[in-house]
Amino acid sequence: MIAPIVPHVAEEAWHLMGHKDLISASKWPVVEEEKINKDYEKAEEIIKGVLEDSMELMNLIKDVRRLHIIVASKWKYELFDDIKSMLVDNTLKEAIKSITKQKSYSIPKKDISKIIEFVTKNPDIIKKYINRDLELKVLLESKEFLSKELGIEVIIEKEEDSSIAKKKLSIPSRPSLYLE
Repeated sequence: MIAPIVPHVAEEAWHLMGHKDLISASKWPVVEEEKINKDYEKAEEIIKGVLEDSMELMNLIKDVRRLHIIVASKWKYELFDDIKSMLVDNTLKEAIKSITKQKSYSIPKKDISKIIEFVTKNPDIIKKYINRDLELKVLLESKEFLSKELGIEVIIEKEEDSSIAKKKLSIPSRPSLYLE
Protein backbone atom coordinates (compact mmCIF):
# COMPACT_ATOMS: atom_id res chain seq x y z
CA MET A 1 0.00 0.00 0.00
CA ILE A 2 2.84 2.40 0.72
CA ALA A 3 4.97 1.33 -2.27
CA PRO A 4 3.65 4.03 -4.65
CA ILE A 5 4.23 6.76 -2.06
CA VAL A 6 7.53 5.73 -0.48
CA PRO A 7 8.93 3.02 -2.75
CA HIS A 8 12.40 2.73 -1.17
CA VAL A 9 11.02 2.30 2.36
CA ALA A 10 8.45 -0.20 1.07
CA GLU A 11 11.16 -2.28 -0.65
CA GLU A 12 13.26 -2.33 2.53
CA ALA A 13 10.30 -3.37 4.66
CA TRP A 14 9.35 -6.03 2.09
CA HIS A 15 12.83 -7.55 2.24
CA LEU A 16 12.92 -7.38 6.07
CA MET A 17 9.74 -9.46 6.03
CA GLY A 18 11.68 -12.18 4.20
CA HIS A 19 10.59 -11.67 0.61
CA LYS A 20 13.24 -12.10 -2.11
CA ASP A 21 11.38 -10.44 -4.98
CA LEU A 22 10.63 -6.75 -5.48
CA ILE A 23 7.45 -5.38 -3.95
CA SER A 24 6.86 -3.33 -7.08
CA ALA A 25 6.75 -6.58 -9.10
CA SER A 26 4.49 -8.41 -6.64
CA LYS A 27 0.78 -8.96 -7.10
CA TRP A 28 -1.76 -7.09 -5.01
CA PRO A 29 -3.30 -9.18 -2.25
CA VAL A 30 -6.55 -10.94 -3.14
CA VAL A 31 -9.57 -10.27 -0.96
CA GLU A 32 -10.83 -13.44 0.68
CA GLU A 33 -14.53 -12.65 1.05
CA GLU A 34 -15.19 -15.71 3.21
CA LYS A 35 -12.86 -14.30 5.88
CA ILE A 36 -14.77 -11.02 6.17
CA ASN A 37 -17.14 -11.00 9.13
CA LYS A 38 -20.29 -9.32 7.80
CA ASP A 39 -21.62 -8.81 11.33
CA TYR A 40 -18.73 -6.47 12.12
CA GLU A 41 -19.52 -4.45 9.01
CA LYS A 42 -23.13 -4.22 10.20
CA ALA A 43 -21.87 -3.25 13.68
CA GLU A 44 -19.89 -0.40 12.15
CA GLU A 45 -23.09 0.80 10.46
CA ILE A 46 -24.87 0.75 13.82
CA ILE A 47 -22.15 2.94 15.37
CA LYS A 48 -22.28 5.29 12.40
CA GLY A 49 -26.08 5.52 12.74
CA VAL A 50 -25.88 6.19 16.48
CA LEU A 51 -23.32 8.93 15.90
CA GLU A 52 -25.31 10.60 13.10
CA ASP A 53 -28.62 10.38 14.96
CA SER A 54 -27.03 11.74 18.14
CA MET A 55 -25.50 14.69 16.28
CA GLU A 56 -28.84 15.45 14.66
CA LEU A 57 -30.61 15.36 18.03
CA MET A 58 -27.93 17.53 19.61
CA ASN A 59 -28.54 20.16 16.92
CA LEU A 60 -32.18 20.28 18.02
CA ILE A 61 -31.61 20.10 21.76
CA LYS A 62 -29.14 22.53 23.29
CA ASP A 63 -27.09 22.15 26.48
CA VAL A 64 -26.81 18.39 26.34
CA ARG A 65 -24.57 16.84 28.99
CA ARG A 66 -25.16 13.14 28.59
CA LEU A 67 -26.29 10.56 26.03
CA HIS A 68 -27.93 7.29 27.04
CA ILE A 69 -27.72 4.58 24.38
CA ILE A 70 -30.22 1.86 25.23
CA VAL A 71 -29.84 -1.59 23.66
CA ALA A 72 -33.08 -3.50 23.02
CA SER A 73 -34.35 -6.34 25.23
CA LYS A 74 -33.50 -9.95 24.46
CA TRP A 75 -37.06 -10.79 23.39
CA LYS A 76 -36.83 -8.25 20.56
CA TYR A 77 -33.76 -10.02 19.19
CA GLU A 78 -35.56 -13.35 19.51
CA LEU A 79 -38.49 -11.91 17.55
CA PHE A 80 -36.09 -10.62 14.86
CA ASP A 81 -34.41 -14.06 14.74
CA ASP A 82 -37.81 -15.71 14.29
CA ILE A 83 -38.81 -13.31 11.52
CA LYS A 84 -35.48 -13.77 9.76
CA SER A 85 -35.70 -17.57 9.88
CA MET A 86 -39.26 -17.48 8.51
CA LEU A 87 -38.21 -15.18 5.66
CA VAL A 88 -36.25 -18.02 4.07
CA ASP A 89 -39.47 -19.54 2.70
CA ASN A 90 -41.99 -16.72 3.13
CA THR A 91 -42.65 -13.07 2.40
CA LEU A 92 -42.34 -10.64 5.29
CA LYS A 93 -46.12 -10.48 5.68
CA GLU A 94 -46.41 -14.29 5.73
CA ALA A 95 -43.49 -14.61 8.16
CA ILE A 96 -44.98 -12.13 10.62
CA LYS A 97 -48.43 -13.74 10.38
CA SER A 98 -46.95 -17.19 10.95
CA ILE A 99 -44.85 -16.08 13.93
CA THR A 100 -47.72 -14.35 15.70
CA LYS A 101 -49.83 -17.52 15.32
CA GLN A 102 -47.14 -20.09 16.13
CA LYS A 103 -45.12 -18.62 18.94
CA SER A 104 -46.27 -17.31 22.27
CA TYR A 105 -44.05 -14.58 23.67
CA SER A 106 -44.23 -13.63 27.33
CA ILE A 107 -44.53 -10.01 26.30
CA PRO A 108 -47.74 -7.97 25.93
CA LYS A 109 -49.10 -8.25 22.40
CA LYS A 110 -49.15 -4.44 22.00
CA ASP A 111 -45.35 -4.37 22.46
CA ILE A 112 -44.90 -7.13 19.89
CA SER A 113 -47.25 -5.26 17.53
CA LYS A 114 -45.11 -2.12 17.76
CA ILE A 115 -41.99 -4.05 16.77
CA ILE A 116 -43.82 -5.82 13.95
CA GLU A 117 -45.18 -2.49 12.70
CA PHE A 118 -41.65 -1.06 12.69
CA VAL A 119 -40.30 -4.08 10.79
CA THR A 120 -43.15 -3.82 8.27
CA LYS A 121 -42.33 -0.16 7.61
CA ASN A 122 -38.54 -0.80 7.62
CA PRO A 123 -38.05 -4.32 6.21
CA ASP A 124 -34.31 -3.80 5.58
CA ILE A 125 -33.76 -3.71 9.35
CA ILE A 126 -33.99 -7.52 9.41
CA LYS A 127 -30.97 -7.76 7.08
CA LYS A 128 -28.99 -5.22 9.09
CA TYR A 129 -29.36 -6.43 12.65
CA ILE A 130 -26.70 -8.38 14.55
CA ASN A 131 -26.96 -10.43 17.71
CA ARG A 132 -27.42 -8.55 20.94
CA ASP A 133 -24.13 -9.56 22.54
CA LEU A 134 -22.14 -8.26 19.58
CA GLU A 135 -24.17 -5.04 19.39
CA LEU A 136 -23.61 -4.42 23.09
CA LYS A 137 -19.91 -5.28 22.83
CA VAL A 138 -19.35 -2.94 19.88
CA LEU A 139 -21.25 -0.10 21.53
CA LEU A 140 -19.22 -0.50 24.73
CA GLU A 141 -15.98 -0.57 22.73
CA SER A 142 -17.10 2.58 20.87
CA LYS A 143 -18.18 4.44 24.00
CA GLU A 144 -14.99 6.50 24.27
CA PHE A 145 -15.02 7.27 20.54
CA LEU A 146 -18.67 8.41 20.66
CA SER A 147 -18.02 10.50 23.77
CA LYS A 148 -15.05 12.21 22.12
CA GLU A 149 -16.90 12.84 18.85
CA LEU A 150 -20.00 14.21 20.58
CA GLY A 151 -18.19 16.03 23.39
CA ILE A 152 -20.52 14.62 26.06
CA GLU A 153 -20.70 11.69 28.48
CA VAL A 154 -22.03 8.50 26.89
CA ILE A 155 -23.78 5.77 28.87
CA ILE A 156 -24.56 2.38 27.33
CA GLU A 157 -27.48 0.52 28.93
CA LYS A 158 -29.57 -2.58 28.40
CA GLU A 159 -33.29 -1.92 28.07
CA GLU A 160 -34.12 -4.16 31.04
CA ASP A 161 -31.64 -2.27 33.28
CA SER A 162 -32.61 1.25 32.21
CA SER A 163 -34.91 3.52 34.20
CA ILE A 164 -35.50 5.82 31.22
CA ALA A 165 -39.07 5.82 29.88
CA LYS A 166 -37.93 5.96 26.23
CA LYS A 167 -36.16 2.61 26.59
CA LYS A 168 -39.07 0.78 24.95
CA LEU A 169 -38.25 2.54 21.67
CA SER A 170 -35.07 0.52 21.29
CA ILE A 171 -34.99 -2.03 18.48
CA PRO A 172 -32.25 -4.45 17.42
CA SER A 173 -29.60 -2.46 15.51
CA ARG A 174 -31.45 0.77 16.39
CA PRO A 175 -30.78 1.51 20.06
CA SER A 176 -32.87 4.25 21.57
CA LEU A 177 -31.09 7.50 22.31
CA TYR A 178 -31.90 9.70 25.26
CA LEU A 179 -30.21 13.06 25.76
CA GLU A 180 -30.11 14.97 29.02
